[in-house]
Amino acid sequence: MSARYWVLVTDQLMASDPQWPEGLRIVEPDDCDTYCERDAPPGTSWELFEDDGAPASLAGEYVELAFSRSADKVMIASRTPSI
Repeated sequence: MSARYWVLVTDQLMASDPQWPEGLRIVEPDDCDTYCERDAPPGTSWELFEDDGAPASLAGEYVELAFSRSADKVMIASRTPSI
């Protein structure tokens, strides 16, 4: 299953050429996506991610991602819907 959801990301992180975990990628919104309706604080932006391992219930939601590292591999530690 996969889902597309919104994540607030700092400009500093985006400028660092981050290595996303396998199956997670930033995508451009299309006609099927709900556009982000939340304002982003200065120095941040809402990015639409497609996540191959996410439950369908996260589709279109605002999500907080936590990452972990095992050796040289970055993994998603948790996906939490944002309020």
